[in-house]
Amino acid sequence: MSLDLSAPHPGEKLPPLVVGPFHAADLAAYADASGDSNPLHLDLPFAQSFGFTSRPAHGMRLLAAFEPLLRDWRPDLLLIGLRGQFLTPVLEGETAILTARVAKI
Repeated sequence: MSLDLSAPHPGEKLPPLVVGPFHAADLAAYADASGDSNPLHLDLPFAQSFGFTSRPAHGMRLLAAFEPLLRDWRPDLLLIGLRGQFLTPVLEGETAILTARVAKI
């Protein structure tokens, strides 16, 4: 298979990537590494007080998963910016399917 070196175009969709499931130990490890120790991600009763049934994964942890997705899709390109929109929380024990499209070049 040859590498496509043509420029991506706006609207082009990337292949989906499944991430997770995220467990309590994963959430704690990310909190330690990132410095984001928000109890929403670590303390089940605290998360439940906000209506969650489980602890939600860190949004930035999910956004970080796009870097390998982009690298695998187009290793010839350099990522200079990334923006995400979180539509649904990913809770402890759940997996997420990450999708993306090229917004602009």
